[in-house]
Amino acid sequence: MNVFEKIKMLRQLKGWTQEDMANKLEISLNSYGAIERGDTNVNLSRLQKISEVLEVDIAELF
Repeated sequence: MNVFEKIKMLRQLKGWTQEDMANKLEISLNSYGAIERGDTNVNLSRLQKISEVLEVDIAELF
């Protein structure tokens, strides 16, 4: 499972929409959608923020 697939799965387990995640990450919905589709390379600081929002260790995303 790819990083972006894990992010999507964890988001869905929390019952959050993509818009919810985008708001929590303070990014646009389009930018967040690109992350979940794997259309963009996500830097380490963004992955750290995503892991904090999802309340998981960053290692769980890999």
